[in-house]
Amino acid sequence: TKSFGVGNYDIWLIRTDSAGDTIWTRTYGGPDTDYANDVKQTDDNGFIIAGATRSFGLINNYNNGWLVKVNSNGDTLWTKAYSGERHDGFHSVQQTLDGGYILSGYLGIDNFDTAVWVIKTNSSGDSLWTATFGGDFYDSGKSVEQTSDGGYIIGGEHYATGTNSYDFYLIKLAPDPNKVENKNLNFIPETCSLNQNFPNPFNPSTKIKYSIPQISNVVIKVFDILGNEIETLVNEEKPAGSYKITWYAENLPSGVYFYQLIANDFVETKKMVLIK
Repeated sequence: TKSFGVGNYDIWLIRTDSAGDTIWTRTYGGPDTDYANDVKQTDDNGFIIAGATRSFGLINNYNNGWLVKVNSNGDTLWTKAYSGERHDGFHSVQQTLDGGYILSGYLGIDNFDTAVWVIKTNSSGDSLWTATFGGDFYDSGKSVEQTSDGGYIIGGEHYATGTNSYDFYLIKLAPDPNKVENKNLNFIPETCSLNQNFPNPFNPSTKIKYSIPQISNVVIKVFDILGNEIETLVNEEKPAGSYKITWYAENLPSGVYFYQLIANDFVETKKMVLIK
């Protein structure tokens, strides 16, 4: 809500009776943007809210994962912010059998990529362990549940560079995830592809992603608008998979450039714009 907060967007929690009539309302937040993606009732008849905050985060100008615990009247008992180095946030929270909480969401790897982010906390919201999965362009955990064996199941989404589309992401964690190492799962693409660079237009650097379905001799070159070769970014044999490279153009003038992928018999060229 922007109507009832202390400034900008704030979390808005409404308690109703069985007919939908309001019993009470509460807002949570600060002077910057704060929002919620999930709320669950807890075993003390209070509520736990998961989302993101810019008002109380650890890194300025970035979303930070935010967990808010309130009592049965909606009064704040405590809040916790969790952060990496980029935009982070939570999509799902559940109280666990030990009275703590399990959260899933996204963790910013850099300015373009996010990983599935899972955090287990104690009953006070203190982090006990964290795990990340994926992180090659866009991955995010949308839902998390504790399973009957004491482990966890996470549902989310994965951006498949081979098809330029989103796939469903399902991750099962053992009952003792302290021993689970972070995983970057390899999704083997079905076809060769060259993605549009991002950002575009850009200044002074941009990322180029490509995929190959089998081991290939890969060459990626950059040309100016007249067809003059500017730089060779890749020239080597690569196993099947999806790859990402960064092109730095700080010493070049503004203008239109082209980048070309050659992988065995596959050839594709795309246009990009440098604006300074």
